[in-house]
Amino acid sequence: MDESQRLWLRKFAIKSEVKTSLTQCLALLTLVELKEIGENYGLIVIPSVKKPKMVLILFKAITENFLNSYIYFTDSQEEGFNKIITNNVIEDADVFNATYYILYKIGIAFYFYNSNKLYLTIPSEIVDIYNHADITEINVTKDKNQEIHKYMMALCNLYGIYDSKQFIKVYNAYHEEKMSESDFVNYAKIMNLRQSYFSVEHEQNNNCLVFAGEDEDGKLFQMLCNNIDRPFYMPSKAQIDFFAVEPYEDTKQFKKFVNYVMSNKLLEGTKLEDFIDDIRNDCQDDKHPLEIMETVNRYGISFKRVDDLNQLMDLIIDMSNHERKWVLKGYSPVMLNANSNHSEIVKPSKIGRNDPCPCGSRKKYKKCCGQ
Repeated sequence: MDESQRLWLRKFAIKSEVKTSLTQCLALLTLVELKEIGENYGLIVIPSVKKPKMVLILFKAITENFLNSYIYFTDSQEEGFNKIITNNVIEDADVFNATYYILYKIGIAFYFYNSNKLYLTIPSEIVDIYNHADITEINVTKDKNQEIHKYMMALCNLYGIYDSKQFIKVYNAYHEEKMSESDFVNYAKIMNLRQSYFSVEHEQNNNCLVFAGEDEDGKLFQMLCNNIDRPFYMPSKAQIDFFAVEPYEDTKQFKKFVNYVMSNKLLEGTKLEDFIDDIRNDCQDDKHPLEIMETVNRYGISFKRVDDLNQLMDLIIDMSNHERKWVLKGYSPVMLNANSNHSEIVKPSKIGRNDPCPCGSRKKYKKCCGQ
């Protein structure tokens, strides 16, 4: 168990032998934890409520709403739920999973720490409701919701940010049963509490914005406003399936960049993997070559010849020009250049030994990063 897992353990796990009753599990949580679960059910709890009363309120909310919660399970949440049901209790390494944390947030699964082991279990009341329900009928609604979630994930990876109008345009293009904007907004609001990959904000007049991640500093929202007139890329059904699980396409330009970094042994191990990921993120974020150069310098990569640096930057810029970008709403600069007179392509500029170093030190390259 690493340090992050230990910190996580201290925050969420109940220090007790595993309990199988929902009432027992809830009674072992703090009042603050109980109220947090209540918020995910839309409960407005008065500040003076006592813990025993809160346990009763939550017991009723969780058991009465379980099947409604179940129909909003994502693929991974359904898989995790079934795994716990099948094994009754799972332990240790398998417990550290974002999927299980979502089940914890809505009071369906509980963490226990006992005899130096971490366990995860689902209370018997929830298991009984599940076992006695007409799951076949319920699964029809759940499968439809999972299809909506798949499209939401795909558009998050493709666009970074989008509104309900764009979602409806894409979703309805491939489904006979059409979806309204108000239906989507209602679904998105529920999923906003049940996963951590995207957030839903700025809801107004049956419209909302979906962000890939959180928008704490407002940059994603500003990006959408700055590019409001740009057209969204329209993905195919096959691309929806791909981007629902993958954030990037492995273009041949990306593969050439990876091959260069690995064959020249610029970095090794996890540092190499992190460097490739960071450069790729820089490209997707449409960062200027000088900003990308800062990432190169941050990893302490040095070059014996200025030509080697120029070759690496040429590969990165070529990769960036073929990378789909959120700021271009799912298009790559090369794709846009082929369809318009306005070029988004960045052209490489060579760095000379006597040029200012791109790291921003104000020294000549040969006296700085080119040593």
